[in-house]
Amino acid sequence: MNVNSWRRNHLHWEQYGVAFSAVAITLIIKLLLAPIVNNESPFLLFLFAIAVSTWYGGKQIGLLAVGLAALSASYFFLPPFHSFGIGTVSFGFRLGLFLLEGTAITHVVAELNAAKKQAEMSKLEALSYQETLAESEERFRLFVESVGDYAIFMLDLNGNIVSWNVGAENLFGYQETEILGKHFSSLFTLEEIKSGKPQQEINQAIAQGNTETQFWHIRSNGTSFWANCVMTALRDENGCLRGFAKVIHDFTEHRRVEVVLQRANEELELRVQNRTSELRNANEQLYNEIIERQQIEEALLDTQTRLQLINSISTAMMLGISVEQIIKRTIKQISECFPALRVAYSTIDKNGALTVIHSLEPEETPSLQGLTFDLNTIPEYLQAIQMNGPIVVEDITQDFRFSAQERALFCAYGTYAFVDVPLQHSEHLMGLLCFNSPQPRQWSNHEIGTLIVIAQYLSIIIKNADAQQERDRAELALQQAHDELELRVENRTTALAKANEELKIEIYERRRVEESLRQSEERLRFALSAADMLAWDWNTLTDEISHSDNADCVIGLPPKTKLKTATEFCNLLYPEDRDRVLQGLQQALSNGNLYSAEFRMVRSDGLIRWMANKGRVSYDVAGKAIRMSGVLRDITEQKQIADQIQASLAEKEVLLKEIHHRVKNNLQIISSLLSLQSGYIEDQQTLETLKAGESRIASMALIHEQLYQSKNLAKIDLVEYIQNLAANLFSCYDVNSEQINLHLNIENIFLGLDIAIPCGLIINELISNSLKHAFPNNKQGNIYIELYATDERYHLIIKDDGVGLPKTLDPNNTDSLGLQIVAALTQQLEGSLEITSNNGTEFQIEFQC
Repeated sequence: MNVNSWRRNHLHWEQYGVAFSAVAITLIIKLLLAPIVNNESPFLLFLFAIAVSTWYGGKQIGLLAVGLAALSASYFFLPPFHSFGIGTVSFGFRLGLFLLEGTAITHVVAELNAAKKQAEMSKLEALSYQETLAESEERFRLFVESVGDYAIFMLDLNGNIVSWNVGAENLFGYQETEILGKHFSSLFTLEEIKSGKPQQEINQAIAQGNTETQFWHIRSNGTSFWANCVMTALRDENGCLRGFAKVIHDFTEHRRVEVVLQRANEELELRVQNRTSELRNANEQLYNEIIERQQIEEALLDTQTRLQLINSISTAMMLGISVEQIIKRTIKQISECFPALRVAYSTIDKNGALTVIHSLEPEETPSLQGLTFDLNTIPEYLQAIQMNGPIVVEDITQDFRFSAQERALFCAYGTYAFVDVPLQHSEHLMGLLCFNSPQPRQWSNHEIGTLIVIAQYLSIIIKNADAQQERDRAELALQQAHDELELRVENRTTALAKANEELKIEIYERRRVEESLRQSEERLRFALSAADMLAWDWNTLTDEISHSDNADCVIGLPPKTKLKTATEFCNLLYPEDRDRVLQGLQQALSNGNLYSAEFRMVRSDGLIRWMANKGRVSYDVAGKAIRMSGVLRDITEQKQIADQIQASLAEKEVLLKEIHHRVKNNLQIISSLLSLQSGYIEDQQTLETLKAGESRIASMALIHEQLYQSKNLAKIDLVEYIQNLAANLFSCYDVNSEQINLHLNIENIFLGLDIAIPCGLIINELISNSLKHAFPNNKQGNIYIELYATDERYHLIIKDDGVGLPKTLDPNNTDSLGLQIVAALTQQLEGSLEITSNNGTEFQIEFQC
């Protein structure tokens, strides 16, 4: 008794478990298929769960599954979602219809299941089972026919109507006798029939098992209504298609409500869009005003910062502070204006070595001062510098213009964003002015523009300083040349005393001219350092221009007058220079080069002044030119002084040539006197001595002759000089060039007077000795002269293949005047002399460059 009770209870709970499991599995499948299948009916799959639950547990379990399915569909698939409430009457009606259908299906399936169980019990009960099934089908038919609000009818395989309930008669107006046997497409409108909707509905039902659609249908009186249709494909237990069942409900009122709601939603959406557009326009106007105000404030800050820095640099120049101190002071002031950044100034030599001269940075940022980097090892960065434009990097780790090695090098020194502006002198790259940031950031136009303007200003200062150093070196070299010339003139023979007095007068006059030139250059230097410069900034996008307040002094504008556009500035240019200036500006904007030009301007008082203008182009993050900044200065006085300097230099050059010419003439006079004197001397030894002296004087005269005929008044071309000297000696000693051959192997070397004269005398003595002693009895031979430079030393080799020196001759202790002169001149050159006599004679002389 207890065992049977336990079995009944256990079976009872299993049946409830089937109901919960079937509904839960169907709910999971429905939720998984919801994103994929857009099914209008949320109840379709639950019908199968109801059928399974009823089949397994009976009508009570089936009704439980109907309740669970209704609750699940209401909570997950009917609005409002995740709530058991019903949002509209339509969805409430659909839920009620589902309960009705579920109850009917439960009833049918339960009856079918009961009939099946009865058939399985015994074959004897087959007749009773068939009667029960017939009764069940009759009840189902009566149930279907009793539903008056739903049209429920059956279709055969061809789509012809084979059953017709009371609800169908009420909905369509056709009696059962009128409609049976007709194709169900006759219930559709002509438009739906033409679009193939009836056949599509059948195909979907066959493919999916059932389908739910909404179409326009037509009644017998010709009126149309909007219908919700559910068509189910009927299959036997073997899966063969037997026909179709279709349920239709009038949704016209529901459709009308949906249309009204849709129109209301559209009107509301239109109002929201209009209001949103109005708010957006107001926000845009406010945003534009804020941006415009920020731009004005940034421009004012930009101009104020630049003018303060430029005024500080100009004051330092007027006070005579050195260029090194000016740069150091400028770096410090820039760092005070931008305390969160590292500010650095570096120099770049001709070998590509970058050395950080000054570096100021925040406390936690490592210092770069004194470090040297070989730019040849980071070619992409070197190439970017050589473009002569500002290098703007906002995040080095994401900037693939540079290699991974270069990005890692910047990060190693705490630099993740930087702006580098090259300092250029003509085509020579002098250095870099840099902003470094220890973290990625966006650079403002104020920061970039300030760095560009200061870099241009420092370039001008360094350029002027280099020019001054070049002038000082030229003056020193000229003074040394004068001193050497005066010393040589004073050491000449007393026969040139009168000539010396004339030369002293000329030298005095030359010094007076040089002093006048030096004073003129001093005045020019002071004028350059104290000259007013006009700082300007041009917005290339709007053509607006801003400049400092000293335009009245620099370009002659009326007081308190400012130029507003670049077009107004161009109207002040001299007409013949205007096209050239505009072409240069456009070329700088296109190529990204530094802009530099000299041109004339017509002041308001009618005066024409020469101006020098320098600028640099700035770019935005997209690489588009957005502005150009620079300085304009009056160079009219410099132009005039430059013309005077050129005339003075030309005068000095003529004067120096005249001095060399007179010295050469005086030496030739002495040589001629010695030649005349030798005509009266019969002693052969005395005659040879005079002849040797004559050749020595001729070799010195040849140097002065070559100097005043050359464009370079400080250097002697040894190739030409030795060729002329050898030709004179061969002619003096009446040597046949076919008997003795001269071989020259001389590099292109230029020497000053202090080295060229001793070198020429040595060559004169050694060639003379070879011509006189190396080839007796008209013997044929060769003389070799070789001159080259290695390791900052000159090597002079003179040899012949003659009879050589006597074995008894000691070169270091000899009475030969020629060898004594050679030894003395070698010592004067601070060189060494080596003599070898093997198959001829060879003199090797080595001296410092």
